[in-house]
Amino acid sequence: MLFLSSIKASSTLEIRGIMYGRINKIVYCLDTLQIKGLIKPPNKLVSVSKCKSEILEKCKNLGIKVSSHNPKKMEVDWSDIIKTNNYINEKETEKVSKDKHSFCSLIDTPLSQSQNIKLGICMEKLFEDIVSKNTNWKNINEGNKKGEHQTDHLWVSGNRLIYVEQKNNINLDTEKTIKTESKVKEVIEKYSGDHKVEGYILATRYLSNEEDIAKTIIKTKYKNIPVIGVNEYLKLFGLKPIDTYDTYKSIINDVIKTKFTLTNF
Repeated sequence: MLFLSSIKASSTLEIRGIMYGRINKIVYCLDTLQIKGLIKPPNKLVSVSKCKSEILEKCKNLGIKVSSHNPKKMEVDWSDIIKTNNYINEKETEKVSKDKHSFCSLIDTPLSQSQNIKLGICMEKLFEDIVSKNTNWKNINEGNKKGEHQTDHLWVSGNRLIYVEQKNNINLDTEKTIKTESKVKEVIEKYSGDHKVEGYILATRYLSNEEDIAKTIIKTKYKNIPVIGVNEYLKLFGLKPIDTYDTYKSIINDVIKTKFTLTNF
């Protein structure tokens, strides 16, 4: 690339980054500058890259001094630059946003998204075991069949059948709320021929659906399917409710310590 800005008779002419195939153009430019009187000895040509012999010869004929400008490459102390760079040293911490309506808001221990998902599954399995090992209710959830929705808690006792869709956060957008209620309706319709079917949505974040924090969400978003807390779930099967959130958090922490190997617990 030839830099020609503000060239006067006494200017320094620089040729930088000479590319193959551009030699003729550069020679032509030098001729043009000479004709216009812009190149007169002792103008100096500074070459950052190695000049081809044609350019060197042309400069010689024009009486232009040629010097190779190949400065010594400086050693760079990357470590020192990193330590002193202001932007790099603005500490960033991962901020985990916890919706107050999310089950994760009850957890003090930092967990990854993957671990939070697995913890939700652990709680589902825990609730299933609590019911199956302490009551006569039978879990008839046989897993997922091709083309069917995944079902969560599906219990039967005599002619009575209870389906519970577990949600770790019921603060969903309208579309997901509708899908959740529709899923419960489908299960109710599927078994209603042979059983007296009840359908619920279990919000694991709350001990009770009567809490103020739960009421607003339930009232505004869920019109067709009852939303219950953990204690309402337990009462469905004649089990003793959990007395306080401290007790509930202690249960959750026991699950976390058993399931995950955490150094920061």
